[in-house]
Amino acid sequence: MRLIFTLFLFHLCILQATAQVFMRPFDNTPTLSLGGATVAYPGVASGITNEAQLGLGEKRGVYVSSAIPYGIGGWQVAQVQAFTRLDKQSGFGVDVHYAGIEALQEQRFRLLYGRRLGEKFYLGANVGLARIAAQEYGSANGIAAGISLLTQ
Repeated sequence: MRLIFTLFLFHLCILQATAQVFMRPFDNTPTLSLGGATVAYPGVASGITNEAQLGLGEKRGVYVSSAIPYGIGGWQVAQVQAFTRLDKQSGFGVDVHYAGIEALQEQRFRLLYGRRLGEKFYLGANVGLARIAAQEYGSANGIAAGISLLTQ
């Protein structure tokens, strides 16, 4: 029975594909200042880049970021993240991200959760809604979920 269930899960994974229509959303400004190397940084000082960070025990925080990408006229990027500690072992957060120009707009809304599983091991998860609107193609919505791990 376990083998059949595992094969069923792999079958579902094979049929799925994730793609970005135009370009990936820009990271927030502190992340860009680190060259995008936030994978190696376990703190929340540069925003929530891994949902498992919410299990680190930080009390609460709000991050607001904006960027004007170099060389792309009219492109605007904004991000707001907020989180709070639920108890000593877990935290909850919200992430709202916007990137776009007049002809193309992308929004992402995510709910985040992180939990400490051990002294140096953390687990996180998110669920969210992604929306894209392009003048020539119309708009589309999608639901996404993810799991993340953090170990020190």
